[in-house]
Amino acid sequence: MALNSYIYQHGNGIYYFRRAIPRKIRDKFSTKPDIRISLQTRDPKMALALSRKYAVQCDELFSLTEEEMDFFKKPSVKDLVGKLDFTVDVSPTGTMSFKFSDVKPGDEQLTQSLMEQAAVLVPKAVPVVVQAPPVEQPKKHKIGTVMNDFLTKSVESTKWSSNNKFYYQTRLLAWGLLLDNVYIDELSEERFVEASKKVAYIPQRQNHKMFADKSPADMAKIMQEREAEGEDISDKCISVETYNKYVTCLITFLDWAQRNGYVTKNVAESGKKKSNELARNKRDNFTHEQVQIILKNPLFQRPDYRKEFEFFVPLIAMYSGARQSEIAQLCTDDIVQEDGIWGMQIRDDEDDDVSAKNLHSIRFVPFHDVILKAGLLDYHKGRKEANFKKLFFDEERDYGDAVNKFFNRTFLNQYNDHASFKNRKKLCFHSFRHTVMTELTNKMTEAQGIDMVHIEFTLGYSAKNSTAQRTYLKKISAANKLKVVSLLDFGVDVPHYKTSEKPLENRLETIKQRALTKKAKNKE
Repeated sequence: MALNSYIYQHGNGIYYFRRAIPRKIRDKFSTKPDIRISLQTRDPKMALALSRKYAVQCDELFSLTEEEMDFFKKPSVKDLVGKLDFTVDVSPTGTMSFKFSDVKPGDEQLTQSLMEQAAVLVPKAVPVVVQAPPVEQPKKHKIGTVMNDFLTKSVESTKWSSNNKFYYQTRLLAWGLLLDNVYIDELSEERFVEASKKVAYIPQRQNHKMFADKSPADMAKIMQEREAEGEDISDKCISVETYNKYVTCLITFLDWAQRNGYVTKNVAESGKKKSNELARNKRDNFTHEQVQIILKNPLFQRPDYRKEFEFFVPLIAMYSGARQSEIAQLCTDDIVQEDGIWGMQIRDDEDDDVSAKNLHSIRFVPFHDVILKAGLLDYHKGRKEANFKKLFFDEERDYGDAVNKFFNRTFLNQYNDHASFKNRKKLCFHSFRHTVMTELTNKMTEAQGIDMVHIEFTLGYSAKNSTAQRTYLKKISAANKLKVVSLLDFGVDVPHYKTSEKPLENRLETIKQRALTKKAKNKE
């Protein structure tokens, strides 16, 4: 992945932001030659997003500093013009005296000296003059400054997950750049509409090498040029749903700005687009046949994987219907027993960097027998004994994106031309959730004692059938939830994840070779 010129990677793998300070400012204030900030991440995508944020802040800082450098100059006569409230008396002999009424304590002698220097410039016949103090103009704020204030005071102070904070940072940064960092009180509906047209052209894969070191405005321009040349980019730009998420971020920010007196109107409140497609039709579920084909893939049969999450995360999704982020973020402490039944606890805890979509999503999900036979508890035991906090990842990161990059962009792409995957464009990791819901609903009538409320509690949906269920039903037992997930049967056995594991020395050698290759590419 190509990174911009403001980023460099330390020997320990941590990315740093570096920005040279303009010579004019360095010479004036005797500063260091540059600003260096640890981005505290080894993830290049996160580093790129943070560097763009810091780059905008540096531009604004340098601009404000250069504009206000006169403030730091030695006081002169010119500095006093329009700032002092004084009278001038002229005696019959032409001698002038000054009386001041608006001088800061300690500045009396300096002010008297400066005005005496100015006396030679004043004609002999000087009338008595009284200069009124200037009317203080309201301070104007750039939208980038206010966004940073919002992120600091509002977003950082809430119990949002790190992912939500990251998305707010990146999306608000895009809006700030596309709005040309306008003064916030000058943000009009016309400016918003103009910027929103560019947002619609933001590419889905912003980390592609062709967009390296490009701002959102530059990315949108590239996509517009490709469209003008006749290329079909309809599936390469962000979707209506993603566009609406960008607008939602701006609406939330402007609501906050309005409450804090920065603006008088939220110009983005009606800026969302309507989708002509039903939510159920935006994605397809994997058919029974498609799931069987996936389970017969070497990834699950040899297994042929580089990292364990590539094997376990999709498998858990197939047999639980849990969301991608819910599985990927699991901690080793989240694998627990409830009433003697092994499963995973989906919870919301900022300190452990885990979150739930809503209150209904906080739940216990029992493990299907296929998951247990595949060796998840053995894998969990190894991670636990090695004192790993996370079940599948060694450091805090955007877990969902790591899974998405592997499964949606790498694994599923091998079925692009497969005869049984003609609907490939509508399939993704989240399709497993659609599959589980569809399979369980169709089998519900065959199972005694299982109804829709059991399925909804297992998958983390709110019960909508009755007030009694919504208000008074607190919990579905682990045993009943296990009955629900046990209805899932795709007819393919999955071996233990260590069945064909390469010898440890071979795996270490592979890891070493990859590290050397990556180091060589970085030197290039």
